[in-house]
Amino acid sequence: MMTSTARAQGVSLRYTLDPGGPPVFTSGQELLASDKPIEAVKLPPLHSKKPLYLTAKLGDGADTAFTFVLDESEPGAGYDLLYADSSHTRDLTDVKPYRLTRWRYYKGFKPVRLLIQVGGARTLYHAAIVAEERPTSTDYRLQSWAYYSGEARFGDKSYPVALVDSNGNGLFNDLSRGLERDNAGDVLLMDVNGDGKFDQEEFAGPEFRYCGRRMQVDGRYYDLEIQPDGSGFRVAPTTAKLATLHSDSSQIALMLVSKDGMLAVRGENGEAQVPVGDYRIVGWQVERRDRDGNRWVAQGSQNRLGGEPPLLSVKADASLPRLGSPLRAQLAVQPAGGREFDCQLNFTGASGEVIGQVTRNGQQMPEPHVRILNAGGKEIANLPFHYG
Repeated sequence: MMTSTARAQGVSLRYTLDPGGPPVFTSGQELLASDKPIEAVKLPPLHSKKPLYLTAKLGDGADTAFTFVLDESEPGAGYDLLYADSSHTRDLTDVKPYRLTRWRYYKGFKPVRLLIQVGGARTLYHAAIVAEERPTSTDYRLQSWAYYSGEARFGDKSYPVALVDSNGNGLFNDLSRGLERDNAGDVLLMDVNGDGKFDQEEFAGPEFRYCGRRMQVDGRYYDLEIQPDGSGFRVAPTTAKLATLHSDSSQIALMLVSKDGMLAVRGENGEAQVPVGDYRIVGWQVERRDRDGNRWVAQGSQNRLGGEPPLLSVKADASLPRLGSPLRAQLAVQPAGGREFDCQLNFTGASGEVIGQVTRNGQQMPEPHVRILNAGGKEIANLPFHYG
C-alpha cells in the first residue's frame, strides 16, 4: 500500500463494453452447478425436465451469491437458454432468457448484464457464461465481458491502459498469487509501443501485468492502488527501498510473488533493481552465451510437479539463485490399455522448476526422442516427443 500520496496521480478509467469482450483471455470463476432448485429463488416456467442451477460469487456485498438457471427451449434441445438474476432480487419469473451463442472457440451466453455490490454501491457488470465441454461432462465458468480503459501517466510518459477482472468475481483489484488459473488475480494492460495492441507473448513483458501493489515501468518502480470497482487507480513513485540483484545471466526476467502480489522484474548486464523483501520465483527467463557466442534463452515456471517455488530474499547485494542449468529430464510412463503406453517428458531446472522453453539464437531446439531397447540392447522404437 502507498504510505505517501504527495506525488500520487489519480487515473480515471471508463467502463468499456466491446463486441469481442476484453482484449485478453480471462480465466474467470468456475460456477457451482446443481440439478436441485435453489431455495428462496422464484423460477419462471421451465421446459427442461432437468434444468441446471448455477451459482457465482460476485462483488463484495453482504450477499455475493448470484443465481443462473439453464433451460431448454424445447425438450431435448440441450441447455440453450439462460435465466440470470441480473438485479439480485431472487425473482426470475419475468426475466427474459439469454440464448446460446458461439464466438471464436467458445460457446455460451453473453453479454449477461448484472448489477453487483462493490464498495457499498450497485455497479454495472457484464459477464459471459462459458460452457466448457469435457469428455463426460460440461463445466461452466463466468468470465468478465467488460473492462475499464483509459490513459495513465508513469513518469514523463502516458500510455493507453486496460484493467481487466481476470478471475471473474466482479472486483478489479485482486492481487495475483501465482501463474496458475486460480491464483492469477486481475491484470493491467499497457500499450507501451503505441501499436494499439496489448502484447501478451513476451515473458514478463511491459504490456501485460498481473496485479500487484508495485510495478516496474521504464526501469522505475511505482506504487499502485486500484479501486475495487475498476473505475480508476492511483500511481506514485515507490516508497519501497530498492536493492541490486546480481545474476550470472546477462539478461533476466522474473515473475515474483509476495504479500504484495505479483511483480514482473527485468534486468540487464547481470543486474536488476528489486524492492527489498521476500519473494517466491514463480517464473523466470534467463539469457546466456556459450563459448562459441551462441545466444541461449531458457524459460521456466513454478514447479507443477510438486514443491514450493524457489524462495528469493532480496537485500543489499543479493544474488539470484542459479536458474535453469543443469537441466534434468523426467520421463513419466503410464499404461494406456493393451500394449500401449502414454509417455510424457518434462525438463526441470536446478530448483525443480519446469522448463517451458529453450532456444538457441532464437530457434527452438529440435524435439527430443525416446529410444526403446529390448533385453538384448536392440533398438525397437525411436519415438519423437512434441512440444506442448
